[in-house]
Amino acid sequence: MPSRTATLSGFSTSLYSTSTFASPSVGIATASDDTTIQTIGKGPGGVATNTVFGYQALNSNTTGAGNIAIGYQVGQANTTGINNIFIGRCAGYSNTFGGSNNFFGRYAGCVNTTGGNNNFIGNVSGCSNTFGSFNNFFGILSGAKNTTGCYNNFLGNRAGFSNTTGNHNFFGGYTAGFNNTTGTNNNFF
Repeated sequence: MPSRTATLSGFSTSLYSTSTFASPSVGIATASDDTTIQTIGKGPGGVATNTVFGYQALNSNTTGAGNIAIGYQVGQANTTGINNIFIGRCAGYSNTFGGSNNFFGRYAGCVNTTGGNNNFIGNVSGCSNTFGSFNNFFGILSGAKNTTGCYNNFLGNRAGFSNTTGNHNFFGGYTAGFNNTTGTNNNFF
C-alpha cells in the first residue's frame, strides 16, 4: 500500500490509501496530496468546549460553545449557537445561533437558523424548521415541513410531515397528522 504523510499539530502520522484518519489530538490535519482529512478537536473558532469531527463541521463558528458536531458539514453555518449536538450528514447545517438543539440523522434540522430547544431524531426530521422552538420530532421525515411551529411532539415516521406553522400538536404513529399544516392544539394517533 502506498504511504502518505499528514501533519497534525506538528506531529507526523502515516496514512494508507484505504485507512481513515483519526486521532485524539486537537487541531486541523493537513495532507501533502488530495487526501481528505477531517477536522478533529475544537474546530474553527478554536472554542475549547466544542467537540468537532467532520469535513466543514462548525465551519463558520466564531464564539459558539459547548457544541458537539460529528459528520459531513454538520452545523456548517453555526457562528454563536451554544450547547447543540449535530450528528449526521448536514444535520443543523444552517444553524447560526439556535441553541440547545439535538439533531441526529442525515439532514435533521438542516435549515434551522435560530430555533432553539429542539430534538429532531431521524433522517430529514425537522429539515425545514427555521426558527420553530421547543419541538420534539422522532422518526424519518417527522415534522419535515415545519418552519416556525412551536411546542409540537411528532412521534413516528412521517408524523406531522406537512405541519408548517401549527403549534402545540401531538401526533403519534406512522403518518399521524400528515396533512396538518397550520392546525393548533391537535392530538392525532
